[in-house]
Amino acid sequence: MAISPIFNCHKIKFSKLDELNPLNGKKVRFFINLESVLKRILTQYVNNYLVARNDTLYTKKELLSNIINLAQHYRLYCAKQDIESEVYLYWNYPCGNFNNYKYNSSYKLYYSNKINRNIQADYVTNVIKDILPQLSVIVKYINQVYLITNGEVESSLFPYVITKANPCDCQNIIISTDKYDCQYVLKDFDILIPNKDDSKLVTKNNVIDYLKEVTNVTTSDTIPINYVPFALSLLGDKYRNIQKIKGIGLSAIIKVINKGLSGLILTENTSSIEMLSTIIKEDSRELFCNNYHCTSLDYQYDDITENQIYDITSKIIDKFDDYAIVYMNDRYFKDHLLMLVETRQDQLSR
Repeated sequence: MAISPIFNCHKIKFSKLDELNPLNGKKVRFFINLESVLKRILTQYVNNYLVARNDTLYTKKELLSNIINLAQHYRLYCAKQDIESEVYLYWNYPCGNFNNYKYNSSYKLYYSNKINRNIQADYVTNVIKDILPQLSVIVKYINQVYLITNGEVESSLFPYVITKANPCDCQNIIISTDKYDCQYVLKDFDILIPNKDDSKLVTKNNVIDYLKEVTNVTTSDTIPINYVPFALSLLGDKYRNIQKIKGIGLSAIIKVINKGLSGLILTENTSSIEMLSTIIKEDSRELFCNNYHCTSLDYQYDDITENQIYDITSKIIDKFDDYAIVYMNDRYFKDHLLMLVETRQDQLSR
């Protein structure tokens, strides 16, 4: 069972969720970064295990049900507290010409190669590609669960695109192990970091402490949360091929920002790339500017076309059919049942 344990690691136990207390009583929209899960499957170990098992149909069903039940896990937690929920599973596929290529010609090449040219995990990548059409169809019939894909826009921008296009008086939570998503606290999101008993809830109040923890920085100094995208752009991102600015870690970044604040070069809310670049060494400014364009949610959103926004939001499709899911369970998923949480009838009776 090489696939299920990986997905189970991203299902925070209900007892731990109770301890973290992430819900505020409103309707909640969960955005699950599916890439942070799938990249753990795209390994030689998992690939060899599945090849040796030699049952492709079983593997496809296992992967399909695990993706869907990951979403349903969090919906079930909300249903038990009588809180309405929606879940958006998002990832980049198929990879096309990213908007960020204009700033970084190698943008997300590492990820693209893991999906498209991963010799060590070729069996797994083929299974993922094969199930995508089925997954796209099935989620349309599951109550308030959606699959969002696009190959040109950075996938971590999808929650921002969706919430701007469909504003509502609800709580927004991202579920991700990707520190890139920490900047969503600036958009009034909370972030759940799945890590078994060490799972965390990251908010405006602790995001800087969390970044210090994951980068092994022990300084007691801090910075305004508005500088999270700035810090991320300097730290770089291997997964997205965003090059680190040499010779500067988070501790040095904190010092540089505080020096700029005390010297009145910066304010707590400075986000202009021109102003931020003034505190960067001249020989690193061009790289910083390109990195910031590939990191900041606001700068990336400005590069999105209307057609791309439509392509992302048009995947929010509701064709609730509880009987179809029951039928699929009986006919195809007896070994890996698709979880039914709140039926269409339950929702209408609220």
